[in-house]
Amino acid sequence: MTADELRDFLTQRDVKFEENEIQHGTRFKCGSGEVIVAYNTGTVSCQGKPTELSKAVKDWKASGGSIQSTGRSSCGAK
Repeated sequence: MTADELRDFLTQRDVKFEENEIQHGTRFKCGSGEVIVAYNTGTVSCQGKPTELSKAVKDWKASGGSIQSTGRSSCGAK
């Protein structure tokens, strides 16, 4: 999963987030505190306490990254 794919995933769900380039990847910090890092290798790391959003990202990643509409997340509206 690339940073572009993760950005699209979050945007489609109306998730408010800040995006920062970090060494070897991109960090996405969501409005309610979730931190998700998309590394240049394709690895994605959900950091912090498990939430609905982090579970959705993990499920999406496990499914091969196909974007499907699931409504709004717990991260808040954009």
